[in-house]
Amino acid sequence: EVEAHFAVMESVGAVGAKVLIEPGFGPQIVWPIPAPEIRDAIVRGAAKRRLPIYVHANREREKEIALDMGAHAIAHTGYYDAQPSDAFVKRMKSSGAYLMTTFSIMDADLIRFHPERLEDPLARLAVPDVELATARDPGAARSLARAEIKMSSPQMPAFFQDALAWWFLGESRVAERLRSSQQAARRLANAGVPIVVGSDSGNWPIVPYQFHGPTTLREIELLGQAGFAPMDAIEAATRVPAAMLGLEREIGTVAVGKRADLVLVREDPLTDLRALRTVEWTIHDGVAHSPKEWMSRDAVPAGTVAPAP
Repeated sequence: EVEAHFAVMESVGAVGAKVLIEPGFGPQIVWPIPAPEIRDAIVRGAAKRRLPIYVHANREREKEIALDMGAHAIAHTGYYDAQPSDAFVKRMKSSGAYLMTTFSIMDADLIRFHPERLEDPLARLAVPDVELATARDPGAARSLARAEIKMSSPQMPAFFQDALAWWFLGESRVAERLRSSQQAARRLANAGVPIVVGSDSGNWPIVPYQFHGPTTLREIELLGQAGFAPMDAIEAATRVPAAMLGLEREIGTVAVGKRADLVLVREDPLTDLRALRTVEWTIHDGVAHSPKEWMSRDAVPAGTVAPAP
């Protein structure tokens, strides 16, 4: 079965192998962790094809398994209710594995309690009206809460699922998990673990708050709130992920010969990371437009060829 999956991946030009090491988010085992034999087969298959392994893992036990597999990167900081042990911090640093943050998983959930955040000018520009309307709908928030609890505790009676959703997904609990995850990421970064901005946007269609684009900028801001220096937060969204993807010769920093993908902002993000929202021009492959022009259907005619660097 593993080889069959790799055959499909090869047919579509995959550049990495993603592995789920996650029993579930509640008291029940929803997704059994692959057996050691299967994990070994994945490691062999990935090595044969020179594919880096990316592992979804939240708790330390699952992250240890990820490192056993030689993970190139671990998706999700996790540590929502505990902090990494000294032994794991040391092992993670020595492994060279990257850590993708995804603080936005919790932060986006907080929008249900603060819908005024949906009035952000960037969100109004970049997010379709139907998505903003859905995010403002209290019914969507209730549906999401029930779905999250049902997914993590499918055999629990509906009455208890609703009660658990009210408690587990309350504002203070969500904010507490966010703070714990931010603290863990800062500790791992201080030890030398390379940090990569990741928003988890689009992972689950029922989530109405994780918008492509604005959520990534919010993730950078959340790194700043976690105690990262502004330049470190910016590099976590540029230079470091380029290196993780093996694209550091093409993107990630401003240098002669690299792809001309740039943003020009009015204010200084090294003073306040929210300055990244004050975009005047976005340059993609050497083509420059204002944000409003990029969001216009007529901004880039079909068949447009970017000028050579």
